[in-house]
Amino acid sequence: MHRGAHSWEVLWVSLQTRAMRMSLDRSAVIVATPCCNDDSASTTDNASAIVHSMVRKKVTPRRDAGRARGEAVSHAVLSATLEELGVSGVEGLSIERVAARAEVNKTTIYRRWATREELIVAALEHATAGVVSIPPDTGSLRGDLLALLKRVGELLTHPTSRAILGAGASEHADARIHMLARERLASQAILPAQTLMERARARGEWRADVKGELLIFALVGAVMHRVTMERAKVSAAWLGSLIDLVSFGVLPR
Repeated sequence: MHRGAHSWEVLWVSLQTRAMRMSLDRSAVIVATPCCNDDSASTTDNASAIVHSMVRKKVTPRRDAGRARGEAVSHAVLSATLEELGVSGVEGLSIERVAARAEVNKTTIYRRWATREELIVAALEHATAGVVSIPPDTGSLRGDLLALLKRVGELLTHPTSRAILGAGASEHADARIHMLARERLASQAILPAQTLMERARARGEWRADVKGELLIFALVGAVMHRVTMERAKVSAAWLGSLIDLVSFGVLPR
């Protein structure tokens, strides 16, 4: 018994030493080398199992484990940033909430964008890619304007558009965010305006001295006020009245 107890103590110290050396591999299974004494075989197995259970540590899976990397992660983070911007604005945007929406760790975000401002700028650039929509040719300037403004009214209720509007209007956003948001908003109006103006001129519906951008800005501004300030529906009847007012003015006919 004395000899067996001594062998057990030696074996236990040996196994603990091995466990410390293999601590970098959390999933390692420690297998003890059988001793020359046949009576110690079962003791060796039991000791090995005990040390193995001590060495194995519970590893908490990463929050973003299993998700696609690279572009997929960037897309998820930027989309989550736009959602957070639409809800909280520039002032209230939280990296913690963005990470929660995107289901990634905060370190994943900071590895790509060092500051909150850089993340917002990247999100605004991401939001406006491919958003410009040229309305179909309806055969008349009035019909084209109705189609365009209907689309504008729909976009203004979308979280992405609210994020861009909020960034452009924020008093606390830095110059880069202001400039980018305003450029993106303007680009959504200028290209459609040019297209509509060219069509109308070809039909003889456009005066040569009128700039298309001014007309679009006046109309889009009215729709923005309707949606964001009045919280009212942009109906076809309301749009028709707006277009007629801008087209014909208030002079008696």
